[in-house]
Amino acid sequence: MKRSLYRTIHLTASVSNLAATCRPMDGDSAEPAGRDWTRIGLVVGCLCAAVAVTLLMPAFAVDGLAGSPLEQVLPGESAAPNPGAGSGGGGGGLGALSPGAGTGVGGKIGLNSETFATTSTEVHFVVESSKRTYWRTAAYGTYTGSGWTRSTETSPVDGRISHPGPDGERIDYEITLKKRASAVPTAYRPALVSGIENPLVSDNGAVQAGSSLSPGTTIEGVSFAPRNDVDRLRSTSESYPDAIEDRFTQLPEDTPDRIAERTESVFEQADADDPYEKARAVQEYLRSNKEYDLSVSERSNSIADTFIFEMDAGYCEYFATSMAVMLRSQGIPARYVVGYTSGQRVGENTYEVRGMNAHAWVEVYFESVGWVRFDPTPGNERLQRQQEALENVDGEFDIEDPGSPGEAFSPGGQGSDADEQTGLETSLNRTAVPGTAVELTVTYNDAAVPGVEVLFNGESVGITDRNGTVVGTVPDAEELTVQIREGTDATPDALETAIFDSEGNGTDQLYESPEGNATVLGGSSSAAGSLGSAPTTATTVSSNQVGRPSLSQSEEPTDTHPIDRTASIVTSGEPAPGGELLLTARIGDVVIDGATVRVDGQRVGRTNESGQLVIELPDRTGDVTVTVERDPISGERTITIPELTLSVETGPLGPNPFGAATVTARLDGEPAAGVPVTVAGEQVAVTDANGTAEVSLPFSPTATISVRTNGQTISTTLTGLLYVPAGVGLGLLALLGLVGYVLGRRGIGPQAIGQLFRGVLAKGIGGLQNGFVALVTDGDRYVVVAVRRIRSGLRTVGGVFTGTTSLSQLRREIGGIVDRIWRVVRSDAGSDHSSGEQLTVREAWNRFLDSVSADSTTTSTPGELADHAVEEDGLPEQPVAELRDTFREVEYGSRSPSDRLERVQQAIEQIEQTEGRES
Repeated sequence: MKRSLYRTIHLTASVSNLAATCRPMDGDSAEPAGRDWTRIGLVVGCLCAAVAVTLLMPAFAVDGLAGSPLEQVLPGESAAPNPGAGSGGGGGGLGALSPGAGTGVGGKIGLNSETFATTSTEVHFVVESSKRTYWRTAAYGTYTGSGWTRSTETSPVDGRISHPGPDGERIDYEITLKKRASAVPTAYRPALVSGIENPLVSDNGAVQAGSSLSPGTTIEGVSFAPRNDVDRLRSTSESYPDAIEDRFTQLPEDTPDRIAERTESVFEQADADDPYEKARAVQEYLRSNKEYDLSVSERSNSIADTFIFEMDAGYCEYFATSMAVMLRSQGIPARYVVGYTSGQRVGENTYEVRGMNAHAWVEVYFESVGWVRFDPTPGNERLQRQQEALENVDGEFDIEDPGSPGEAFSPGGQGSDADEQTGLETSLNRTAVPGTAVELTVTYNDAAVPGVEVLFNGESVGITDRNGTVVGTVPDAEELTVQIREGTDATPDALETAIFDSEGNGTDQLYESPEGNATVLGGSSSAAGSLGSAPTTATTVSSNQVGRPSLSQSEEPTDTHPIDRTASIVTSGEPAPGGELLLTARIGDVVIDGATVRVDGQRVGRTNESGQLVIELPDRTGDVTVTVERDPISGERTITIPELTLSVETGPLGPNPFGAATVTARLDGEPAAGVPVTVAGEQVAVTDANGTAEVSLPFSPTATISVRTNGQTISTTLTGLLYVPAGVGLGLLALLGLVGYVLGRRGIGPQAIGQLFRGVLAKGIGGLQNGFVALVTDGDRYVVVAVRRIRSGLRTVGGVFTGTTSLSQLRREIGGIVDRIWRVVRSDAGSDHSSGEQLTVREAWNRFLDSVSADSTTTSTPGELADHAVEEDGLPEQPVAELRDTFREVEYGSRSPSDRLERVQQAIEQIEQTEGRES
């Protein structure tokens, strides 16, 4: 783009220079007016050329017109190159990992070209999944004519993601990205997502990342697929919520009327009378009338109309857009969805999802069910192309896609010979159920056969009309035997085209030609009227050769159809104790009205004209038997009401206010995800994908933990939460009692204890300052002494439990600590004793002990302490010996405390001076 601007500037400058050369110079004679117009025209032409070059230059680059200024001025959708037509594994863009707010059909998605019309084998992500499924990244709700747009409004994912309709099969998966992405591929409908920060969910149920996700990101998810079995979808009506109907049946005002007209015709031809049959009819119409082709690049301002009426082939974007628009034209909510198909299986439950798996499909809304996937793109042809691309990479191919409800795609799995001769056939428009009316159609090589009589189990039901159809009631029998014979009451108009035996030796089918002649097919080999016979010749006869049609009376064509008496029971809603379910009784596509319904043998009502009844389940868990009966039809189904269970695990100390508890919720043994957890009546957590949650316990004697889901609430109460705090408190009291005992043995009363605490506080404040200075100047020594004393204390306490230390030794150790503290306090607080002289010697000894680093001063003799002071602490030997001998003689001998006081004073001063110098 910058180069284009540079070229424009250069060309504009050149034009300006050219214009300057065209101006008359001073002194030049005036020129004719015609020559002035020539100059002006030349300048204007050059300017137009410069603009054209600016617009068109990017078209010759690799990216074509995409992103160029010309893209902004062209009508319709954004321009983009032909996306990967015929490519066999080249690198595509980002596929559907980063969908934009708008997408064109046949062009690009957001700013990303080469999305879906590609066979790129580049891996976009790897997934481990409990089920093969499609991976959804965005859904679009507004059709613009040339493409689709979607709402960009999102909300934070907080706990479980909710969706309309009951949950179906659970799908667990783990996705590892191989390319950068902004969208999170999920199976529909996602319930829980983890592994990314600040996930967001759109109103269409697509999960997005709060910021761009890097390759290597691993995402875990749980989804619950819609319950989209065919019988259930057939039982739905066209009653939709107003918000759904208003938003997802929207079409531009200039949408051609012929789309709605064609869709009505498709419904009529398929005899589709419910939303499922209508969606299926549109899907089959597109598959049977359009080819799959990746090389198509058609665009228009009404692309659905263009594809339906003017194009012969396309790929997923065309098919999905056309199906959604056709359904919307008839008031059926539908939306356009992008993402990926299931990918290539490379291991057990492991799939590689590649660029060629980027795909578009349709979601159709069904009453009481929600959004259900339909894929109108010819799946087998698409997989065949992917197989060919993968064979060029590794020669292996293991892929299958689930497609629309009730079908699956595989390479070459579908496909039939269009020229195959089917012979004479009969078909029913619905399942044969005793006592119900069915429409039978007689065809020969897929062409209608009018004017023949049809018998059901030997009883005539009528003559086929011009469409080869007749209506009859199914008898109560094991099977329906259909006989076809010459229609004796057929009118000439009804017999214009019919099976006949013009010469009595063959079955022919007559078609009137435009020239008034008739083309007769067959007439040679097989017995007249035998089902499955195939004509081998074609001749033309004049219309007056057409005689009265007749079938061989000796061997009338017959066919058989099964008669089904077993009703299937479909329910809508989640089975819960005391809850309600909507029951629908059907046999195939026939609803069973007026059938008696019983729950666990108790009659609860009859089905209405739609074959439906709301039933109430018993207020318990376990299996419930539901039956329907309308003679000779019956059906039975066992519904399991899952039981909610709760387990709570605490730490090794048991339940206590200082620890956490792990809560696990399960439904019939399976993890229950997204279940709210309450503690003491307040919700504190939601269970994750494994059905677990971590909760904190309150400071209370008991705590009641509850979980609620599926109409059930289950609780458990933890007791004894205060046992641990009480034990800790009792231990502290015991320790305080032991300290008090030791203090009492040393004659330290309450008043002295008060003095002790005041002294400790005062000493502590000053000690903090002195300690900081000491650590800076001589920190290593203090650290060594502190570690030694801590080890000693730990050994003493540990010895109590191992039996190597007696309680008396522990008491002496604590007493030594108390003595140290007491000495420190008293040294600051001063002395007020009655026997001052003796305490003066003691004071000197206590000051000496403060300089000794021995582990225990209470269990060592004065001699041991003195030796330790000299050998370990480096104190002067003579003063230490003087102090030791004087202390022994005063404490244990008969020497007067007043003797040698001066020498004791000198000794302690020398010791403290030596310690000060070492510090």
